[in-house]
Amino acid sequence: MIQCKESDYPNPDNLPPVEFDNAIFAVLQGAVGNLIRDFQKQQSGNRIKPSMSKLMQSIFTALTQVDLPETDESDTEAKERVLKIITSSSSSSLKSFEKEIRLFWDRNRQDGNLNNLVADLDEYFIEKEIGQDLDDQEEETTLDIIKKEDVQLVCYEWFLSNV
Repeated sequence: MIQCKESDYPNPDNLPPVEFDNAIFAVLQGAVGNLIRDFQKQQSGNRIKPSMSKLMQSIFTALTQVDLPETDESDTEAKERVLKIITSSSSSSLKSFEKEIRLFWDRNRQDGNLNNLVADLDEYFIEKEIGQDLDDQEEETTLDIIKKEDVQLVCYEWFLSNV
């Protein structure tokens, strides 16, 4: 192992400026490509949905396989919110609420009214503040915000300003 001390190097203030080498732009292309690929990997990793418990799978199947007679737009929105919560939330975050959710499921499955199930679950999720953070997660991803051209522009401006 090489041991170096600060005194082995000249003082940076005493060093003359180095001529700018345009070869950095060729390296920059690869670096920008790597950065964008990393953002894409992060985004695809975020798309992996957590596994659902059997109860949540049953509710999801019932709500997606049957066309509910929707009376108005609020019913459609409520159904979308419920589906979004049960598909987006991890099974551990809903685990503590499964006892109550099962009561809604059993009661509404017996009478066959899935609109009541949606209404009950939607009201319950709102009351318990379940899924409120999901709206924030739907905002633009890093990849949507940062484009390859933006990264290149920032890098070029930084390098050219130091010339």
